[in-house]
Amino acid sequence: MKVAVPIYHDRIASHFGTAPDLILLLVEKRRVIALLELHLAGQSPAARRHKLIALGTEWLLCGAIEGPVRSQLERRGIRVSADLKGPYAEVLGQVVGISTEQLGRRAAQG
Repeated sequence: MKVAVPIYHDRIASHFGTAPDLILLLVEKRRVIALLELHLAGQSPAARRHKLIALGTEWLLCGAIEGPVRSQLERRGIRVSADLKGPYAEVLGQVVGISTEQLGRRAAQG
């Protein structure tokens, strides 16, 4: 499963539309198989949406998100869990069930 998390430093970004970075994780059997960090700064909501779709994202964990963007993602089969807060590694652990250690150095550095 591909899980995307818009981030600001080591935390879930407060809003999908303003997040400077995105972490994309490939998760299998609650283990992180691969992790990719992408820069989103300056991209429009439409460009961000298209990027998630093009990457094959299956689940978006985020803070706030515009209603129309959320609807468009959900229509494309992307599960959206919004209004999340806190360090992204902790949220991934709580929501997806993976451990912080599996995220390696990126989560520890913040």
